[in-house]
Amino acid sequence: MLDLREGVGKTKELADALAQAGGDLNGTDASNFQVTVIGDPKPLHPVVSEELHRFGREALSNAFRHARAKTIEAELHYERSQLRIRIRDDGVGIDEQVLNQGFRAGHWGLPGMRERASKIGGHLDIWSRPGAGTEIELRVPAIAAYASKSRRSVPRWRR
Repeated sequence: MLDLREGVGKTKELADALAQAGGDLNGTDASNFQVTVIGDPKPLHPVVSEELHRFGREALSNAFRHARAKTIEAELHYERSQLRIRIRDDGVGIDEQVLNQGFRAGHWGLPGMRERASKIGGHLDIWSRPGAGTEIELRVPAIAAYASKSRRSVPRWRR
């Protein structure tokens, strides 16, 4: 719970931060883990970088702790119109009742990810089926995600 409000500290590339988080969480090497970057990485707005780091860490933590997956992947897609972060696993999946409710009693992972997505103007999708794994994708519009020198194109929440 404390991780939700703790700062990332030194700014680092998001891919590096996710790789480090996955390495920390996969202390037993029980899962095959990889981070893939598609597109040319762009500088991110500091608030977005912070929220994406925390979002990714939470999604990875859920996958490593609950999925019993053989493979866990993190993908970053730097696109012209948006930035996408996708975490997927081949594990046991999320219980349908939990997906429908949007949370599991006493757990704050899914609500926290939704809160982070909303805070940065992103859109969150979660796909999961029992026995078929889980895929979580957050899409953030480029105008909100990427650092910009022009104040004219900066969304109101960033001003």
